[in-house]
Amino acid sequence: MKQVRILFAFTLLTVLISGQQVHAQDFFKTNAGMCKMLADTTFGTAALVTFNPGQKTTLHTHAAEFLYALTDGTLTVHYADGRTVEFALKEGDSMMAPSDSPHWTENLGKKPVKFILVEFDEHPYIPAKKMSN
Repeated sequence: MKQVRILFAFTLLTVLISGQQVHAQDFFKTNAGMCKMLADTTFGTAALVTFNPGQKTTLHTHAAEFLYALTDGTLTVHYADGRTVEFALKEGDSMMAPSDSPHWTENLGKKPVKFILVEFDEHPYIPAKKMSN
């Protein structure tokens, strides 16, 4: 049930901020120091991601993704539009989520947060075009 709530939250956030026109970087490239690459193919990328206490990412987006939590922990996600969302992970949690708009993430906790992240290249983040009047 928790996985469904997390997926719903990601989906809702994506829908709400899909109009954002901010350019961001690929997570795996701009945050390479926190990623141990497990696979990088033409259809997707997988990595072991470790957020040390106090560690922050650069502004980035995600293609559609699968996440599997290896440890308990809470991550704080700061979206480009100013909203902030906390995600509490429990070891063994998993979820699928659609592509995600520009944001940066930090670990405000006192212990590392580790998870496997798989992004599906066929479903990248694409900013919505603004409609003209």
